[in-house]
Amino acid sequence: MSRKTAALGITALTLITSAWTPAHAHDGRDLWATVTIVPGREGIVEAAGYTGPALGAGSRLTFTAPEGTEVTDTPLDAHGYRGAVDTDGDSATYTYTGATDDSAWQAQTFPFVIAVPADAVPGTRLTGCAMRLTDAHGTRKDHGTCAVTVGLPEPTLTRPESGVPLDARPEMAGTAYPGAQVTVPVAYTRLTMPTQRIV
Repeated sequence: MSRKTAALGITALTLITSAWTPAHAHDGRDLWATVTIVPGREGIVEAAGYTGPALGAGSRLTFTAPEGTEVTDTPLDAHGYRGAVDTDGDSATYTYTGATDDSAWQAQTFPFVIAVPADAVPGTRLTGCAMRLTDAHGTRKDHGTCAVTVGLPEPTLTRPESGVPLDARPEMAGTAYPGAQVTVPVAYTRLTMPTQRIV
């Protein structure tokens, strides 16, 4: 039996409470976004929810990254929108370049890629994330907040090695964030790891 026959399951931390739903997220405002990203990784914040009047060319959506994170990309590939990231990575924008259209800011989501630092604490909701939509004259038409939560990293197993036959009581070793759980269905065993070392 090889390591491939053992499936890993992770019981994640409760990162977002039941009260944090899109209806509550923007506190009566239209723009909102929510995402969970593990430390040291990038994730996509997808802004959506505008329901206001049609806006024309020059209207702009500005995204301000949460404290401690960095915007790295504006990956939207759609005609009529131009994305740009600020030089310091603190913010990014999408500018509409098409004709006035009711669906210009309503028909799709607007993705912003952000990088979360490796030392971010799982379960933490990062502060400072904000969005603002303005018309071609810079007048604010909508604004909102976003919930960026630090997720739980996956455990890493170093033993048993893949392709090596296992005995009746194989030894497992590796690392995991405190509180993570590893489930091995073939052995009907669940290990709860209170420390960062699997013993």
